Amino acid sequence: SFIQNLRLGFIPIGRILLPFAQTPANALVKGLAAAFPFHKTFQALGSGTAAQQQKALAKFSMASMIGTYVANEFANGRFTGQMPTNKNEREALLVQKPGWQPNSYVMIKDKNNWPRDPETNELLPLYNEMGKPNGELHYLSLNGLEPVGSIIQLYTATAEAAVKTGIANDLDNPELMLDFMLSTLGATFNYYKEMPMLEG
Repeated sequence: SFIQNLRLGFIPIGRILLPFAQTPANALVKGLAAAFPFHKTFQALGSGTAAQQQKALAKFSMASMIGTYVANEFANGRFTGQMPTNKNEREALLVQKPGWQPNSYVMIKDKNNWPRDPETNELLPLYNEMGKPNGELHYLSLNGLEPVGSIIQLYTATAEAAVKTGIANDLDNPELMLDFMLSTLGATFNYYKEMPMLEG
């Protein structure tokens, strides 16, 4: 390719730049394929050989398992989505959760200093009933961790869109379904536009 053959004098900079030039596309393709196994996988289920059908079924099972886990952890505040684009929402989020970071896995920063339940002596959950952290949290960025970061972001975008649009409570509403799909696509587009896969 042009990039691969690019040279600066005797230095083959194209070969140095090529992995970085391919990374966003690879992350997109691999992330989408793993999170939402489409056409070829469906084809294999219907008309493939026994081995192809088993492989396709395994892909769907893995995607469903990971999707369920990520959605559940997102609901519990363990995974963060994208930074809100609305200024007021963004400021409110950062006031409620100081140090909040997008596209991250959330952990207790120091368990020794984390408050405990006075009755059971167990660690309190990450957040109280009002959604405020019960202590200091650490945000482990998933940016640059591809294709895992892309897969998790696709699922968190889907879960966040389901909550915002209310589709989870009214699956038969065509308007909500359209809003849900557009919201998910928009969040996915914004994620790849920022190219977090080049970080790390």
